[in-house]
Amino acid sequence: MKLSNKLTALILAVCCVAPLAGCQSEDTAWIAKFGDTTVPAGVHLSHLVTAYSSAVQQTGNSEDVLKEEIDGVSASQWISDLALDYTREYIAAEQKFDELGLTISQEDQDTAAYMVEYQWSYLEDLYTENGVAKSSLELSFLNSVKKNNIFKSFYYEGGSKEVPQEELTKYYNENYIRTQYIAFSKKDSTNTALLEGEALEEVKNEAQSYYDRAVAGENFAQLLYDYRVSKASEGTTVDPLESDDQYDQIASRTASGYPETYLTTMFEAEVGTPLFFEDDDYYFVALRKDLMGDGEDFTSRKGEIISALRSDEFTETLSGWADELEGVTWNQAALDRYTPDKVKYN
Repeated sequence: MKLSNKLTALILAVCCVAPLAGCQSEDTAWIAKFGDTTVPAGVHLSHLVTAYSSAVQQTGNSEDVLKEEIDGVSASQWISDLALDYTREYIAAEQKFDELGLTISQEDQDTAAYMVEYQWSYLEDLYTENGVAKSSLELSFLNSVKKNNIFKSFYYEGGSKEVPQEELTKYYNENYIRTQYIAFSKKDSTNTALLEGEALEEVKNEAQSYYDRAVAGENFAQLLYDYRVSKASEGTTVDPLESDDQYDQIASRTASGYPETYLTTMFEAEVGTPLFFEDDDYYFVALRKDLMGDGEDFTSRKGEIISALRSDEFTETLSGWADELEGVTWNQAALDRYTPDKVKYN
């Protein structure tokens, strides 16, 4: 699982400190202790929720997933094992963060607090049903921040395992494109039905006219501006064209929001050569541009590039730390109490 996926799982998980039902005895209020730190049982419960979601994805059974088998064991056992792995990694990250002498900035704390409020606003019922406290949610968010900061201390500039600039540049050039394009919809004004006959031919001819202008050497940004002006509704103004890169779009091979045909075609295109092509929904007039430009876009994407290159390695490292935990006292009573069949998932 990639680092970004693990962070997302932690952010979406619930972290509970109150009982599932009835009165929680004191001896099951915590799941583990190490040093001066006590990990609430709710942290482990949140990991059960996350593991349950993974089991649903594995089996495709959202109704009776606990009746399934995964990797030769019952889904219940699989969920329990995965949740315990997550809890071990939670503790390992807490320990490593302190060992490295890292700190959480005020900005990170503010972001965590904001995300807690955001999650609460959408999932309050789920949290409440499981006895969730906002302060407990913050533990999971802050642990995610700590993982991310450890990752940065390893792989970012100046880190102990800094990713070489050459590797970053190579990945960027192989996995991103810079383009400008005009998409001419083949659908009617309601965006529901495909055009036919003369109406469709009219759209194609319009796209062809812009392509012809591009081939003739007109500035592509100017074409885009002209197109936007032509489609602007009455009384609507279009921002003036101020630079040739004003409409640049940078996309990765796995970017969402772009039709598959568009990405495939543009990644194979030559830089500087206008193209005219189509898919089921659009005619495209497009231009692939030099990717690096002034370098600012590359710099702004270094974080996501480093994550793509090193997240798997970091996940394995974190798992190794979790396997080698020392000085941790586990509360077996809590582990026995909080099982997959007792968590409220819906």
